[in-house]
Amino acid sequence: MLRYITRHGQVVSHDESHLYTTGDMPLSQLGREQAKMLGKRLAKMKFNGHIISSPFLRTLETAELIAEETGSVIFPYGPMHEIIASDSFIKKYEPLSYEELRSRFPHISEESILEYPWMPEKGETSDDVLLRVSRGVSNIERLFPDTPLLYVGHGASAGKLLSIYEIPSQKTTTLFNCSLSAIDPGNLSFKPIYCDTSHLPYEKTTSNFVTKEEWYAEKISAPYEADVSLPEEYQKLSGPRVLHIGDTNSYFYRYYEKLIEAVKPDVIIHTGDMADEVKVGNCPNIKGEYIHKIKIITDMMNKSGARLVFCSGNNDLMDEVKALCPNAEIYEENSVVNIFGTECRIGHYVTKMTFDKELAFYGHSTADDHWKKTFNCEGLPCRFSAMWGSTVYFTDHKKFCHFKRV
Repeated sequence: MLRYITRHGQVVSHDESHLYTTGDMPLSQLGREQAKMLGKRLAKMKFNGHIISSPFLRTLETAELIAEETGSVIFPYGPMHEIIASDSFIKKYEPLSYEELRSRFPHISEESILEYPWMPEKGETSDDVLLRVSRGVSNIERLFPDTPLLYVGHGASAGKLLSIYEIPSQKTTTLFNCSLSAIDPGNLSFKPIYCDTSHLPYEKTTSNFVTKEEWYAEKISAPYEADVSLPEEYQKLSGPRVLHIGDTNSYFYRYYEKLIEAVKPDVIIHTGDMADEVKVGNCPNIKGEYIHKIKIITDMMNKSGARLVFCSGNNDLMDEVKALCPNAEIYEENSVVNIFGTECRIGHYVTKMTFDKELAFYGHSTADDHWKKTFNCEGLPCRFSAMWGSTVYFTDHKKFCHFKRV
């Protein structure tokens, strides 16, 4: 049975927080918009289960706005509350009664499972939160084993839920406000969702007061530290160099920047999906995020001075790419391109390739690829998949070297 997890929407600013009960700030206007957009997404997904929410106002307000879209009932639940780091907070905080909560949030169930007092007696550690949430989940699974559930928590409690339900994490995202995670423990064919924000416009995606753009900029600001250099036997090879990359995850753009600087290519072939994790082909409303990210890698490639040869991926907007790289050559799937006198096939999907030329460059997936990297030999027809890693090809010598995929 499906289990969904989210974090509450953005709260009011620090400047306004003194107007409310200690630590119990309501949502900002943006936070309410985020919750409504998540509710609309869940309604489209035909979510018809219960909402299990932390009893704090910001989580219950998020739950209420979602319930308005889905028609769900809400169960305030103590184990989902925010981490209480200090004893002093406990003394200052005054939880609302069940009657007060019901008066504010009409979708709260009349069969409440909120037990009083639900606050801890002393400050908590991260391990305390994990134990509390784990016990809470066990009880919820006993109460509602056959009902789809949406948990609405905080950075701490929702974060622990992700690990308890063993939802595979991704390095390139985090627990943004009103992001959506999902898993179906009883259905192995269901692909888990981890902190997805495709229902939120890029400029309205936040982690409290940090925008997604700011969060991402901080993550990629540090240079790539590992060594990226040509093996010694290739460093002295003369003649043109062709660098093939593709399916480039934006989290590793600094790696590609360092690779380009090390190789000094005369031609860069990119076989599609320039910001691989931004699935703009399936979700057009994340176009802003796509453009912001590909500008970084197109700037790197423009700066190299190399001839740029691109093929569109299934998650590319080539009009935007062309605007950022006006000198780039953009080709259709399975095109033949002349690279320093050698005819090459380039494409994105291996299933759309015709392997009738000396060289072939592609990417996207290895699922339908019957060729392996180890089949490539000097002097023979070669196939290079970006999913195996990046490749440098020395056209005068018909030699190549690989860099592992990051």
